[in-house]
Amino acid sequence: MSGLEVLGGVAAAQDLFASCCKAVKYLSKLKRAPQRVEAAVADLEDASRLFARLETEIAGIPAGSGSNVPDLQAQCNKMKDLLDELKSILEPLQTQSNDAFLRKRWREVISVKKEEEISRLFERIHETKTTTHILLTSCTNTTLDMVGANTTAGHQSIEHAVSSVGNSTEAGLTRITAEITSTRDGFNDRVQQHSARLETKLDGTHSLIADTKQEVNQLHDHITDGNIKLVDSLQKFERSSIATFEAGQSSIATKIDNVATLSEQGNSALLLAASDMQAEIVRLRLHLLSKPSYLAEQWEQCAEASPNSGRRKLGLRSRFCNCIPHTQSKYWAKWPFWSSTIRKWKHDTSCPFRTASMHTWEYGIRLCLLPILSRTLEMTFGATSGAGGFSLARPINYYATVSRETSPAFAIFREFYKPFFIEPSSEKKRELKQRFNNLAQDLVRCFETGMASATGKDENGSTLLHELVKVAWFCKADTNADMLSSFQHTVKLLLHAGVDMNAVTPFIFGWPGTALDFAIYYRRMTLVVDPSNAHWIESALIENECIVMEVSRDTHLDRVGHHCSMLRSFLEILECWNLSYLQNACVRNSKSDVKRLLSEGWDAGQTELAHSFSTPLCCALGWPEGTKLLIEAGANGFSALSLAHTTRDIDSFTILLEHDCAMFSRFHPSFFDSIGDQFASCFAAAIANRRHRLRDLAADNLTQADQDNLGLHTEPILDIWALPVYEALMDRSIPVPPALFPGPQATVFHLAKDSVAMARALSSVGFSPSAVDIPLPDGRTVLLRECSLLGSVQFGDWRLISCLVQIGASASFPRPYAPSALFYMGKAWASMWNKEEEYYGATLATAASATGKLQRDGCSCFCSSSGCLPIHKVLKSTDPGYFLVGWSFRRAILTRWCKQCGYDGPEMEVFFEEACRIEMFERLGMKHSCCDLNDQRGILLCPTEGEVAEIQEEDRYYLEQLQLIMMAYSQRRSAFDGTLDEFWDEWWSEVSSILPDLWCNSQLGLFRCGQELDEIMWEELRQIDFSQKLGKVERGFAGHARNKDFTDIIRRALFRSAPDTISKEDVRMARDRVEERT
Repeated sequence: MSGLEVLGGVAAAQDLFASCCKAVKYLSKLKRAPQRVEAAVADLEDASRLFARLETEIAGIPAGSGSNVPDLQAQCNKMKDLLDELKSILEPLQTQSNDAFLRKRWREVISVKKEEEISRLFERIHETKTTTHILLTSCTNTTLDMVGANTTAGHQSIEHAVSSVGNSTEAGLTRITAEITSTRDGFNDRVQQHSARLETKLDGTHSLIADTKQEVNQLHDHITDGNIKLVDSLQKFERSSIATFEAGQSSIATKIDNVATLSEQGNSALLLAASDMQAEIVRLRLHLLSKPSYLAEQWEQCAEASPNSGRRKLGLRSRFCNCIPHTQSKYWAKWPFWSSTIRKWKHDTSCPFRTASMHTWEYGIRLCLLPILSRTLEMTFGATSGAGGFSLARPINYYATVSRETSPAFAIFREFYKPFFIEPSSEKKRELKQRFNNLAQDLVRCFETGMASATGKDENGSTLLHELVKVAWFCKADTNADMLSSFQHTVKLLLHAGVDMNAVTPFIFGWPGTALDFAIYYRRMTLVVDPSNAHWIESALIENECIVMEVSRDTHLDRVGHHCSMLRSFLEILECWNLSYLQNACVRNSKSDVKRLLSEGWDAGQTELAHSFSTPLCCALGWPEGTKLLIEAGANGFSALSLAHTTRDIDSFTILLEHDCAMFSRFHPSFFDSIGDQFASCFAAAIANRRHRLRDLAADNLTQADQDNLGLHTEPILDIWALPVYEALMDRSIPVPPALFPGPQATVFHLAKDSVAMARALSSVGFSPSAVDIPLPDGRTVLLRECSLLGSVQFGDWRLISCLVQIGASASFPRPYAPSALFYMGKAWASMWNKEEEYYGATLATAASATGKLQRDGCSCFCSSSGCLPIHKVLKSTDPGYFLVGWSFRRAILTRWCKQCGYDGPEMEVFFEEACRIEMFERLGMKHSCCDLNDQRGILLCPTEGEVAEIQEEDRYYLEQLQLIMMAYSQRRSAFDGTLDEFWDEWWSEVSSILPDLWCNSQLGLFRCGQELDEIMWEELRQIDFSQKLGKVERGFAGHARNKDFTDIIRRALFRSAPDTISKEDVRMARDRVEERT
């Protein structure tokens, strides 16, 4: 190796050594770098938080408080940016690992350049921190200086303002004082001026009064002179007037005598003319009635030639105006009077000829041309009308002479009714008497002035006497003796004015009305209104004046209650009813005409074509031959059977049943609900006979299996199975007579729902009593329905209840709150307990023997121990004017109830204990939660479950006291040796001394004023203070039961044991019973 190479190697080695030393130096510095970097990052984080806080404080300093504030803010922002940058640079240099390899690699990455950069950043941070601290100190000092300066200036301005206000206030007060002083001086001056003026005016007034007094004295002298002259003038005028009046009176008397003479002559002439006219009419009637058959034939020929002849076969009668009458509907056939009235009204309002002529053509032709036409008929035909044949006109005494709408006399009666339809009913009685007086006065004025005549008749033939009958009927409920005298005066006025006593109207209450109707009605009204017969003589005289008709019409007094039977006494008005030919013949009892019309094809069974109130068979009632003829011709007898029952025509009723008339209808309800004894036995026997025939018919035509399924032989008389058997026969097309139709009811005992006679008759003929309990369509049995009606406006029958129970009806009902008939009967009996009718007691005894004596309902009210008894219904339904008196009245009603029901011994003890509980219940102020029975259909009116729970929760505390009282009652009664009445006297004498009475006398006055029980404010009455009762305060009662605990008082007074021993146990037992109930 050459020396040069060695030298070069040594130099290279030195360089390498220098490089290694330098590297070792740097590496030793870098070895401590992580710790320094971590410390610097921690310092940076603290500085960052500090500067953030400084930035917030600087931002809160007001603008203008110092010139260094913006610089400080900019410096803080700059320092924050530097810190963020330094943090971003130094954070990657940190390491949390202890791995040697990672540390080695980190050292390799770190360079000197980075270390220098870090050093520069640290220096900049230190510089910025120092600058910031200086600026912040300067800013704080500047701000404090500014605040101090502003505070000093504020104090100075406040002191200046206060001094200014004080100066201005003192100046204002001085100015106001000066103004007040000036005003006072001016006011005094003005008062002095006004005083001077007032003295001047008073002097002038005194002088004026003196002058006025002098003038009044002068005027008085002038008046005195005038009075003297006036008296002289009056005396002269009186003397001249007397002379003039005497002359005029003599002249008027002379004229009145002349008028009376002329009136008598005119009346005589009118009477002669009227008698001639009446005689001519009577002669014409007799002549027209002489040859009925010939005129009937002639009329048939005329009818065939008439355009309306084809309607005769259908029963449609033609009219004079050639109008076709309206047919009668099935609906209006039920109400005959309204049917005829509506048909007449329809024709009168729709006929153009009648409307255009205003009725003058019809009445004019009858009044003027009747004699001429009657004579012409007599000369031409020589006969009069036959059976339903030609009738030229109605009798002359029927046709109108005035129009009802325009007549002043009829308008007076029309105005009589108006006030009573628009005024309240309470005003009616006070107005009736005055209306009667006005009625008579208006009629007198109308007759005297000639505006109307008493002889006038309206379109229906009614006279003013008929109108008076309607007035009497309208006022019948309010008529008294005073009004009866006014009524008599009006009657005599009409009779003396010449009212037509023979006038007949078919439209007075739906009956043919005459003056005799009025006489009968007036006589009955007199007997009712005047039982002392003070007006009987006057009534008899008026009745004698009314009875001026023919003797043959006296049968009208005993007529049956249907118009067809009455029409036989008034044949002259048959045409006004629009009867068919066949009905006309039946009313006249013409057997030949009935046979002829039936042979011509008239159908006796078609009600729809009969323009009248009834079928031909109804018109033939009371005429056995005609009845049999129509039944054989196929007439339907259902409506006729009903009419015979209504009119009490037992002979016709029997004939109809013997000829197999239908007893029931599918479309009409039964009319035998209130049938009488004689009719009931006849009706029940007929039903039994027809049911036997129905059974025989079924036995001949049905198989044995069908008979067993239909229960054909399970009853002695077909009843429950009657309708199924009838329908089975009809389904198999077996001919069944209509008379065997059993009716739609489930059992024949449903026909007895309003008739005691029917129930007894059905039971006597052999119908099974087991069918009595079959329910009606509404779900109630006949007995339950009748019990529900007790005490209602429909008045259930007590006798029927007794009869049904005796027959075998069950007196127990599947109802939780009314399980037997005694509950319904008790509610009704409460309002009539003091009546002496024997059947009340008999019915109660019958029902009590058929039910349990102590049967209770499911009521949970606290007024009973374990459910209400029938006696609860009695005590809670009694007149409040009585039961509020308390136990003294309840003892009487309890005794009577037990006596009529047949209770004694243990039953009476239970009833009296329950009565005591009810009164204690009410004296403690507790409220009932019982169910009540509705009066109409026996519907239960019960409070809801929520209401019951609310009531019982409110009375829970008082129930404990009630149980305690009843325990004392039981102990005292078991230890008492006397009778029940003696015990009650002793018990109530002690109870009344500690508990408040039910009601005081002032409250009972509310009931005596007629106020209903439901209208009384119970809650208000419960709050009335009873402290005014004598001795109540000393006994521990100073308020109402709702505000007082009676437990201690009850223990001391009612229990005879020591208060400290048995009384606590009694209270515990009472509370246990309360828990059981609630």
